[in-house]
Amino acid sequence: MKAKTPQPKEKSHKKAVRGVRYDSSQKKEILKFIEDYNQNNGRGGQSAAAAQYGVSVLTLINWQKGSSVSKPKKKKAAKKKKRSVSKKRGRAKSTKTATIGFAGRIQAILSQISSNEKAIAKLTDSTKVLKQKLKKSISE
Repeated sequence: MKAKTPQPKEKSHKKAVRGVRYDSSQKKEILKFIEDYNQNNGRGGQSAAAAQYGVSVLTLINWQKGSSVSKPKKKKAAKKKKRSVSKKRGRAKSTKTATIGFAGRIQAILSQISSNEKAIAKLTDSTKVLKQKLKKSISE
């Protein structure tokens, strides 16, 4: 058996692709396009500019970081309230704190019940008056 001798790889005759250099006026024009697009459509300016001008989205993001152009803001999720429960044992940290919390909630519920009862009483009175008026109008 003969050992194969390594043959040199063929060199490709393609030129290396170099990135396009954009001057400041071109960058400003593209960033203005992004800003206008986002104002009109809410979002998607980077993708539209990348498609229209042939610039990568990553390049556009870097340009936006370096300029004062604002990107569309994402909505933040509401933060969850922390409980006063110990992670190790699952019990309340302090019985005083827990009692005050429960008492406060009970007081709020009682005041809401009281205001609802007053509203019910007013509605009951108004229905009595309307029934009396209706009986008078029917009997006449």
